[in-house]
Amino acid sequence: MDRLQGHTAGNFSIQQTMANQAAHPVGGNQPSRPEPRQGQIGGENNVIFGLNGKNENHIASAISAGYRTLDAGDTYGNTLEHLASAMAKSDIPREEFNIIYKVVGTETSKLGEHLSEVSNKLGGYIDQALVHNPEQLSHNDLNAYMNTLSSLKNDGKIHNVGMGEPRVGHPEDFHAKDSFEINAQSLIGPNAGALIDRLEAEGKPVFVYNVASAAKELMGDDFQSIHVCALITHIKQGISAAEPILSSSDDQRIKDNFGLANEELLYTADNPLAALETKISELNNVEATPFTSISGELATKLAQLSAQHDWDKEIFSSPGEYASAKNEALTAFTDDQLGTRVALGAKSHTVEELVNMLFESSGNCKRVEASNFINDGGFQRMMNTGST
Repeated sequence: MDRLQGHTAGNFSIQQTMANQAAHPVGGNQPSRPEPRQGQIGGENNVIFGLNGKNENHIASAISAGYRTLDAGDTYGNTLEHLASAMAKSDIPREEFNIIYKVVGTETSKLGEHLSEVSNKLGGYIDQALVHNPEQLSHNDLNAYMNTLSSLKNDGKIHNVGMGEPRVGHPEDFHAKDSFEINAQSLIGPNAGALIDRLEAEGKPVFVYNVASAAKELMGDDFQSIHVCALITHIKQGISAAEPILSSSDDQRIKDNFGLANEELLYTADNPLAALETKISELNNVEATPFTSISGELATKLAQLSAQHDWDKEIFSSPGEYASAKNEALTAFTDDQLGTRVALGAKSHTVEELVNMLFESSGNCKRVEASNFINDGGFQRMMNTGST
């Protein structure tokens, strides 16, 4: 029986019963509140709304659609002010919201003041404060960050302390953490097993971003919206406390995304979960070259490309300019180079994927991810070989 009656596989609307549930979310993630439902962290089928590049209208649409868990961060532009305004105008009690806020780049001496200001704008506290990426901090600075977060937690300015992009083999990334955030790409591929097992063993909420992008890259021309649901289900099979972060600027897509964690949508004749897991299996069998083994012309081209721009800023003013620059960058590599898959820890990308990510026009997440991947790989190669 088709469990998606009345919907097309490529661009479907969510069942009315799910819309009704989403319109009346209740509960929360504090012990004194009712059992959390969809909308709050820990709620069944919860979907988190990602704020990167979104304005107040987008956030208001998400709140209206039922989202109560919202993912914000220092690198997300002016979204903090937009978020605070949208929350205030919604007339929804502050305790029904779960705000995730990631910090990066702030001087250690100013971190406490900075997060106190953020918490004040968000109604007096941050539900989940996470270090964005430990790779971007020295060992001493990471310790200083964690000490500050712990102090703010004791003062009630932060309710939970977490870690973004935790590293297997670094117990400090997991010790005394209340939550984690991870790129979906890190949970796919031959090197992902150890990270998945560690996150599952922790039993804490795991916020997963880039889910839709990862599903699109896996499925290629066969991609349909239902494959996002399939990837969410696949990830939850390995990490039961995983919750996806999805985002859009389109009102209908915002509403549709809110239901994509419901695995009952997968019960169709096309079996989208099986199709996606076939792609993942194929990826697991593709041999990836460790980034530390990349050398010569390819290493030089990647380093030069990454150094061209400050990728967390808007480089061009239109999608067309991004596309033109991307096409020019692709011509600098041979077909064999573009098809080379390189691995760094649990993540792996083809060179072509990295170039496409660097010139992504919708927000800076992919640009920063690709740049960090290239730069971190080059740094590790330099440390291992003594070369540049």
